[in-house]
Amino acid sequence: MKCIECSGKLVPATTNFKLDSIPPIEIQYLEAYKCTQCNEIYLTRSALQKIESIEEKLHESEEISWEVVKA
Repeated sequence: MKCIECSGKLVPATTNFKLDSIPPIEIQYLEAYKCTQCNEIYLTRSALQKIESIEEKLHESEEISWEVVKA
């Protein structure tokens, strides 16, 4: 992966930081990457959270289907 700002190489970085806009519980699901040239930080959602999000949506759709069949 390359930095959008300077095209430098992105390497994994720690997520041991506090962000006002992100609740602490969600920081554990973020993957951080830092540019080796300009030190820009990039945050992405981890694969685990993406899977959990898909499972939640599937579960919600099953509940909706059940209510429709029940009615």
